[in-house]
Amino acid sequence: MNKQKAIRLLKNQKAEFIDKSFDNVAAWKGKTASMIVDFLGFDSGEYYSFAKFHFGEWCLDKNSINKNSPFYNEHSALIGLIDNCIDKLKRSGLYTKPQSNVLSNVDNWKLITIAVALFIAGLTAGIWLKENTSLIVFKSINNNSNNVKSDSQ
Repeated sequence: MNKQKAIRLLKNQKAEFIDKSFDNVAAWKGKTASMIVDFLGFDSGEYYSFAKFHFGEWCLDKNSINKNSPFYNEHSALIGLIDNCIDKLKRSGLYTKPQSNVLSNVDNWKLITIAVALFIAGLTAGIWLKENTSLIVFKSINNNSNNVKSDSQ
């Protein structure tokens, strides 16, 4: 799914809410919540706000509610919340789940310990090989005394 399709689907949900063209408030809420999770992620602030939103009788008929009542403000707030979801999609794009790899399940302290141990082992092996030249397979090319015959011989 691309960003434009996600925006179009959320705009359709917003239009359904404004027009009250849905039959079941719970079904509309579940569908919208699953869209927000899919598009913005479960840990997004928009999903948290939507999940904590109080749905009530105000969903059924906005015109019968007094504009000074808190239900009227909640109706406008939900429309604003859906608009915020659309704006975030326009700015950030679709949510992608973090991918795991082989090391993602290993504790960070274990990884640091392994890295330090490998560094110390490499350093120790380098120092030991420098001192014990009998194990070196290729002698140094720059060592002129062993490789070049002198002219005086």
